[in-house]
Amino acid sequence: MIRKIIILIAIILVGVFFSTLNLSGRSILAYSFYALAAIYFLLSIVFQELISRRVKDPKTRYSMSKALTVLYVLIFIGTVTILWFQTPEALVVSIGLIGAAGAFVLQDFIRNFVGGLAILASNIYSIGDRIEVEEWLGDVVDIGLLYTTLLEMRGWVGGDQATGRLITLPNSRAVSGIVSNYTKDFPFLWDEIQFPITQDSDIGYALERFREIAQEVTHEQAKAAESALTEVVMSKYYLTMREVNPSVFMSFNDDWVDIFVRYVTRTHDRRMVRSQLFQLVLEEIKKSNRIKVGSDMTGIDLFPEVTVVQKGR
Repeated sequence: MIRKIIILIAIILVGVFFSTLNLSGRSILAYSFYALAAIYFLLSIVFQELISRRVKDPKTRYSMSKALTVLYVLIFIGTVTILWFQTPEALVVSIGLIGAAGAFVLQDFIRNFVGGLAILASNIYSIGDRIEVEEWLGDVVDIGLLYTTLLEMRGWVGGDQATGRLITLPNSRAVSGIVSNYTKDFPFLWDEIQFPITQDSDIGYALERFREIAQEVTHEQAKAAESALTEVVMSKYYLTMREVNPSVFMSFNDDWVDIFVRYVTRTHDRRMVRSQLFQLVLEEIKKSNRIKVGSDMTGIDLFPEVTVVQKGR
């Protein structure tokens, strides 16, 4: 708050300074800074303080603060335009000249600014969403007028977990490129893991046990996903219902049978659930003599007692 008050006083002093100079247009310059001070006082100090005190939800408070920033800029631009170009003819000509020059000189700035407005207005993504833009994947931690900041996922880290690096993306990328949103409206995704077992294993038993294990691990998430999916289908998108309970599939090759376990999980829990399923399935294989796994099984070194059959060449 002290910093904002200092900025407000500085703006007012600049206005007073211009009003004392013997320059043509000094009144308009002074009025411009006085208008800037008034808008800054109302939106950045008074309204911002009210939001900080009244709005308890951090995400809502952040969104409202960003909306005030956009409103602040637009009101100031409109006020200065009215002050400097008071006749309709001068206003039209000036806007045309300024627009042409600005479009040429400030191309990237304008694209990013328009992109920021588009993001805030159309809700392409919001704070906390996990998105992927081009090769960058991360959680949105800030949406500015010009740039979006992501907490990077993957990178040199295996799985969907943060590296700690902050990625700054120009907002124009969200308008001109493809944005993959992992959490908007439906914060779940379908994942699957693969287990190769030998052809002399009890395949029916393996299919049933793997499905039961996945059911135990993802039961609560499947219920929440079904509820969320129903809301999305009925209220916003034309979608057919999808199966949210775990399913198992298999395919044959020359050496073994591949069993695929498909399940639904919250986006942010994907790596944890995946690891838990691998561990429980391997424990089941370890204590059963009805299933043998092939050598393509990843993570098998965690359970050295498990029988491993080498793939033939």
